[in-house]
Amino acid sequence: MAIHLGHTRALDCFAPLAMTDACQKNKTLSLRGASATWQSILATCAPRNGGKSLRRHGAFSGGRRVLRTGMIEKPQPRVLHRPPPPGVALGVDEAMIRALVHGFYDRVRADEVLGPIFMREISDWEPHLAKMVDFWSSVVLMTKRYDGRPVPAHVKIPGLDRAHFTHWLGVFEATAREICPPAAAALFIDRAQRIAQSLQLSLDFHNGVLPPLKAPIRAG
Repeated sequence: MAIHLGHTRALDCFAPLAMTDACQKNKTLSLRGASATWQSILATCAPRNGGKSLRRHGAFSGGRRVLRTGMIEKPQPRVLHRPPPPGVALGVDEAMIRALVHGFYDRVRADEVLGPIFMREISDWEPHLAKMVDFWSSVVLMTKRYDGRPVPAHVKIPGLDRAHFTHWLGVFEATAREICPPAAAALFIDRAQRIAQSLQLSLDFHNGVLPPLKAPIRAG
């Protein structure tokens, strides 16, 4: 049995009673020509009407909507499109990262400026090299393997200053350009520059040194 709600604006005051009767008797309600009040009440009461379906051509008997084709309209799941890791498109893989890390620290240990600092701080090189491979894998391939804390490790080194970071970057850049293709080398160098800057700012903050301001602050 169908109840037609067209031209019912004058009967809007009876809408709750009619809706209750239809829900209890499992009747079908047609939305053609129904007023805004009826439309609102039908939408509100939809979940209580026996689990049948609301059809867009005007028939309603419960809280699911159906397209004209009869297919159930389901809410679309939210899809998060994450960008690919930056190194993937440039051909970076674990073998390249390992070659870069080992090549870099071979140079570091032979360097007259950096060598004494690293040799004093690191006694077992294999775990350190493995940790650095995990670090760079996490940076350029987003593998999330690295779980260390680089800032405390550098803060405790006495005498470390900006000149050491500049020299470290020079050795790293030379190693990256020698081992990696140009685009991959540029990626590693860019990330190394950001890391060096971040560590330097952390050390400055730890030592109570404020970074230089681009413009003086003036009152008023």
